[in-house]
Amino acid sequence: MTAVVSFRFRTRAEERLAGREIRIRDPRLQGLVRLDGPALRLEWSGTVSRVEVRGPEVHSEVEQIPITRLEIPVGRLAGFTVGGWLRPRVELRATELETLDGVPTAHLGHVRLWIPRREIATARRLAADVEIAMADEALRLAEEA
Repeated sequence: MTAVVSFRFRTRAEERLAGREIRIRDPRLQGLVRLDGPALRLEWSGTVSRVEVRGPEVHSEVEQIPITRLEIPVGRLAGFTVGGWLRPRVELRATELETLDGVPTAHLGHVRLWIPRREIATARRLAADVEIAMADEALRLAEEA
């Protein structure tokens, strides 16, 4: 059975000021990561809080973000590491920029998934499984060549 690790994306609230109007957009996204056969599966969802202040009027709403899934073939991974103790995280690096298209906070083929401290051991097991899967894929490709 493969390890499943929960994570959250570290996002920042966006604020816009225009005269007497203030708009705040604050996304909160969390998800799960696991190895599913020859692919790493990321799933995430969350909410976006919006607040608008116009003079004395305040309007707020919370929008549910639908579940998003992304499967990344292990052959397209350049690295999967676990780091940090105070702020534990999984760092995922891709071999190509478009591999992480659509993943919040991804930048230049790299993304950090912030994990709960209690899941560090599980994340390390997952990292070991991913490393083995990456090595198996590299060997398979070498044998085909």
